[in-house]
Amino acid sequence: MPNTKREIEPESKTELGLKTETAPSPCIAVCHIDGRSGFCLGCYRTLPEIAQWHKKTEEERWAVLAELENRKSEDEDKENQSPA
Repeated sequence: MPNTKREIEPESKTELGLKTETAPSPCIAVCHIDGRSGFCLGCYRTLPEIAQWHKKTEEERWAVLAELENRKSEDEDKENQSPA
């Protein structure tokens, strides 16, 4: 007897607006935590973000990467406003 039940294909990650590629590690091997901000001066992650990177889902990693861009921009803005 033929299977008459039609399987519904799940929407692709791309159709849902999700990134499908693997999130790259932001580490650039400049590992020094700023005591004031708590961010790594190389990648702008916090110690918990660094320690948990391997356990995060791809979605969580992409969210962290987006936040890192904001942190880096804010840090650069502060540097540009500092008197020389």
